[in-house]
Amino acid sequence: MAIKKILIFNTAQVVDLIGGSQASLEDAILNFLDNDIEVIFISYQFNSIINYNGPNLKRIFIHRFRNNPLKFFLDIILALSFILFRKFDYIWANSALPCFIFIPLLIAKNKIYTFHGPIIEEQVFSNKSNNKISLTKILYKFYLNYFNILHYNTNYVKNSVQKEYPFTKKYDNYTSEILVNDQVFKNKYKNLFKQKLYENKLTVLIPRRLVKRTGVLNFIKSINILPLSLQNNFKFLITGDGPEKNNIIESIKDNDNFIFLGLIPEEELNQQILNSDIICIPSIAAEGFCLPARHAMILDKFVLHTGQGGLLETTNNYYKSMLYNHNDIDTLKIQFENIIHFDKKHYSENSNTKSYEFKLENLFKNLYE
Repeated sequence: MAIKKILIFNTAQVVDLIGGSQASLEDAILNFLDNDIEVIFISYQFNSIINYNGPNLKRIFIHRFRNNPLKFFLDIILALSFILFRKFDYIWANSALPCFIFIPLLIAKNKIYTFHGPIIEEQVFSNKSNNKISLTKILYKFYLNYFNILHYNTNYVKNSVQKEYPFTKKYDNYTSEILVNDQVFKNKYKNLFKQKLYENKLTVLIPRRLVKRTGVLNFIKSINILPLSLQNNFKFLITGDGPEKNNIIESIKDNDNFIFLGLIPEEELNQQILNSDIICIPSIAAEGFCLPARHAMILDKFVLHTGQGGLLETTNNYYKSMLYNHNDIDTLKIQFENIIHFDKKHYSENSNTKSYEFKLENLFKNLYE
């Protein structure tokens, strides 16, 4: 029986929404369970109706208010009845909601909030109203009062957040990439079938949330400008969902080199990552920590990216990092040509994929002592 407990909050779980924080938190949960630590995970419910529970693991889903106000309040009451008087070694929040509802009522010695990216910068880029941005600033200042440790996966995120919220400099700040365990990630691929997807073509996978800041639409427009003789060396696969979806589908309808896969299950996404030659991250803003880029590096794939936000830190010294400027079509053309003519012999063994030490234990010290 577990003698130590952690309560985790996130907006969504990977069963409902494929994304970097969801997938990486699943790895973290496995790590906790392997160390006989009890985990309670609370998130919103999007589509799933299955409770993914097990020994030492309890998942609690909260209906979103806009979908069903009555079930939302009932879920809150049921969740509180389960967690309100329990003692946790750590409370770990990875998003403001639904944690914001619970955190004032919970007590724990260690309360950690992880910033996965800048908050205000993303809202500005998403054209949120000034009133909403102002409200966010006020609410976060109130909300963060309940935490004693702030965690960032990259220095870019830390610097951006501290610029947005200068008072966060006074916290116990911890900056380290802790959410990717190389071996756990590789284990997911042991039973997957590796194959060449398209004869005489290199496969470019673009696994992104389809929002403005991730730059997928910009990337498509750039590809459509490139000479067809260059384009025809590649097959471009787009996964994901979001407000840009319809515009993206419209922009690729006349280009046979593109295939839109949409929102696919995690195992199918892993299959696509395994069999793709290039993982493309065309972000144009607010890229905090890019999980697909790290996964590509572990699997020795090319990472074609714009260097936005934390991408430069994530791909630092990686020998298959292909950086281009999203405002300069020639840089994209050059990198595609470099990939086609890539000669691994030109790179020393020291520049190959580096292994990362998994440092989850360093952040949650008393759980592992």
